[in-house]
Amino acid sequence: MSLQRRVLWRVFGLLSLLIVAVCVTVAVFSIREHRDIAKNSFRAQALFVADQVERLVLWDDRVALKALLTRLTDEQSVVTYAFVEKAKAPYVDTFKAGVPRALLQVHAGARGVSLKAWESAAGKVFYDIAAPLEQSEAVLHIGLARDEIDIESLPKVWTIVLLGGGALIIGFVLSGITATVTTREFNEMTDALRLSEERVRLLLISAAEGVYGIDLAGRCTFINPAALRMLGFTSENDVIGKNMHDLVHHSHADGSPFPSRFCQLQESARYGRSIHSDEDLLWRQDGSPFPAELWSHPVEKDGEFVGAVVTFVDISERKDAERERDRLQQQLFEAQKMEALGQLAGGVAHDFNNLLSPIILIVEVLLDDLDPASEEAKRLGDVLTAARRARKLVHQILSYSRPQEAEQVPIDLADLANDVIGLLRPSLPANVSLECRIDANPPPVVGDSAEIHQLILNLATNALQAVEATGGRIEVGLRRVHAARATMLARGILPAGDYVVLEVADSGCGMDAATREHIFEPFFTTKRGREGAGLGLAIVDRIVTGHGGYISVESETGKGTTFSVYLRQGDDPAAGTHVLSAASA
Repeated sequence: MSLQRRVLWRVFGLLSLLIVAVCVTVAVFSIREHRDIAKNSFRAQALFVADQVERLVLWDDRVALKALLTRLTDEQSVVTYAFVEKAKAPYVDTFKAGVPRALLQVHAGARGVSLKAWESAAGKVFYDIAAPLEQSEAVLHIGLARDEIDIESLPKVWTIVLLGGGALIIGFVLSGITATVTTREFNEMTDALRLSEERVRLLLISAAEGVYGIDLAGRCTFINPAALRMLGFTSENDVIGKNMHDLVHHSHADGSPFPSRFCQLQESARYGRSIHSDEDLLWRQDGSPFPAELWSHPVEKDGEFVGAVVTFVDISERKDAERERDRLQQQLFEAQKMEALGQLAGGVAHDFNNLLSPIILIVEVLLDDLDPASEEAKRLGDVLTAARRARKLVHQILSYSRPQEAEQVPIDLADLANDVIGLLRPSLPANVSLECRIDANPPPVVGDSAEIHQLILNLATNALQAVEATGGRIEVGLRRVHAARATMLARGILPAGDYVVLEVADSGCGMDAATREHIFEPFFTTKRGREGAGLGLAIVDRIVTGHGGYISVESETGKGTTFSVYLRQGDDPAAGTHVLSAASA
């Protein structure tokens, strides 16, 4: 059924009920009014007839009285009976079967002309008018039939019915007009609303930004195609009605859970605060994260907050550009520093070697002539050790400032790790333990064995220096890892793939956040007044980067330090064929 017909029948139905109710009410009041008029009219007529009846009663002319009463009932259709009561007994009546005994008791105790209603054995209602005859001590009774009175009201009732029918016809016409106007206005409003919704839908569809809405519980109420595309979903049904925090905003950059009670987006919906952040991560359906800039604005209805609208953009390119800019700036800084260092080293190296060479030669000659157990030999040995250490420092500076390209070959990391462990064990203090946790048959990696050996040795030496003063534990581990999806590390995002992870951990004093920020910088060292030029971890970072690997560090003050180096397996297609050597001297 069309909208116009539904409106027509509903409006006509209401008008019909109203018209019928009015007609019924008017008809009932009309009937009651006619009854009152008839009763008052025959009450007055009873007084007029009473005078004639009284004379006939005084004359005891029952025949004439009977004729008078009969003529009264015949001439008046509403008068059903008439009789004269004398000494509480029927005197003359028009009843065929005699006056009902109950009728004689209807006016008991009444004075003057009275009217009483009574019901016959057949269920008919009558109005009995009693007019006392003063001189003859008799009472004239005139009986009016209510049905007959109501029949006289029928013309007026039919008039009301006809008027009601006319009103229904007019109401039907008005209902049709109302339905037409209402339907037209409704269609216009519907079209306007549909047009407005279509405009909003087109705006959401055309927007390059991801847009979705949440209610107070954080459940998604709508989402646009751009948001679906960026989040990796194919259908709105995958998102609508689900908690968006649990779906796309559930973890920190390091993969640790992000509790929903701390989610600013949900706080925006609950507390009506606008939120802006460019430091958040969103997670795609496949589990991969991407950096996003978020805006969240509360939605208010009738003075209450009912949810929020979240807008976001993928800023991976921006972050990559920022990282690339920072990397280039850092490279420029390091290049300038290394250029200056290279110039300085090149200028100083010849003179310094000229100074060191005769010193070392003379000391070696003197040592050949002295008894090794003599005090002079010990002192000259210290001089020789210091000179050789100085020459080694020069070589480290030159190797870091002059990187070269080296050929990559398959490397067994287990052999290199065991070799480094074999070198360290004899020199370990008694209060330091070295544990080895190497998986059986780890896959090879592609790289330069000398550089990887130096990498392991530098990390292990760094761990030894962290625990040699107070004692502790050093752990060297080697295991394989499969990254099914990109993983955020402290120093970048680890792409999906197969890796061999080298871990070197110590139980030393650890590092605070400020120290961790600078440990890979050249010449940065915490060994004040001790051996160390601040190049060990810088060379490690250069080697890892040159091999296309990733390095992360976990450390807290008083809880030790763990370095994790991720190198691609040799059979991984992403593994390169050449690396930049940072240790060539």
